[in-house]
Amino acid sequence: MERGAAMADLLLLAGIIIVLGIAWVQTGGPGKEASSFFSAGAPIAGTLSPLEWSTGDGTEPQEKGQTVDEETVSLLEQKRIEAQSEGVASPYKGIVEITPSTAGPRNTNPQEEYLTLHVRSSATNAIDLTGWTLESMLSGKKVKIPKASTVSTSGTVNVEGPLVAKPDEEIILTTGRSPVGHSFKVNKCTGYFEQFQDFTPRLDEVCPSPENELIFADNPYQQFGNECLDYIEDMPACRMQVNAVPPQFPGICQYFIVEEINYTRCIYRHRSDADFFSLEWRVYLAHDKELWRSKREIIRLLDNNGRVVDVFSY
Repeated sequence: MERGAAMADLLLLAGIIIVLGIAWVQTGGPGKEASSFFSAGAPIAGTLSPLEWSTGDGTEPQEKGQTVDEETVSLLEQKRIEAQSEGVASPYKGIVEITPSTAGPRNTNPQEEYLTLHVRSSATNAIDLTGWTLESMLSGKKVKIPKASTVSTSGTVNVEGPLVAKPDEEIILTTGRSPVGHSFKVNKCTGYFEQFQDFTPRLDEVCPSPENELIFADNPYQQFGNECLDYIEDMPACRMQVNAVPPQFPGICQYFIVEEINYTRCIYRHRSDADFFSLEWRVYLAHDKELWRSKREIIRLLDNNGRVVDVFSY
């Protein structure tokens, strides 16, 4: 009896092994991937993250419970475009640069949307930027850098000529139209423009003070009287008189306040000063709509021969 029972047990065990073997073959057998033996929730060391997977057919990879972030994919695509946007390098590459600030180009108001170019101090000569092109690699919009007035004059037609920038100078390129009707180079008197117009960024208001202008008075300023001189000393820089002058002031002092403290007279007196010009240009592209995307943009600067000077992305 014991021998028969043992034989029955062996036959049962053999049957179980045969059934398991058949099931193993039907589920993949020796060709089955090793990854199926691991828990789905436990990643295998060294495997790629979902963003690195490739299906081989150009479709987006998918995994249960995971999706590729669309914004991340867009940024990756942007960088790919940027890498392909270099083109033929200009001899001015590394000499003229787009300043890497996103505050200006992100603005959606064309009067406040701007880019800044900088001519590096290592430049050996002044560079004529007139006719150079700014181009969006994503929208395809293009615009040429216009001419500009070296000295902006009030009350007369300004003659605009080539925009020739010297080493270490900056060119602020605003998308919209000039508040004074033309592009210009900033000088020690242009702060007066801020009194009646709005500029983005604001113009520096660092004009010669009215008190310091007394040395240019047609009459000895000692004849103005102490009360009027005190008034002049308290006047802010870069502001012409718009309110009535106190009537008790001597006529020669009233004339000085009203007629001598303004942009035109400032230009007349200081145009020959060694420090008359600043290192900044204000250039207007005269567009009524924004040029640059508020986010995820690639902008190229091209010289007159279409060669790439610089590429800027954000």
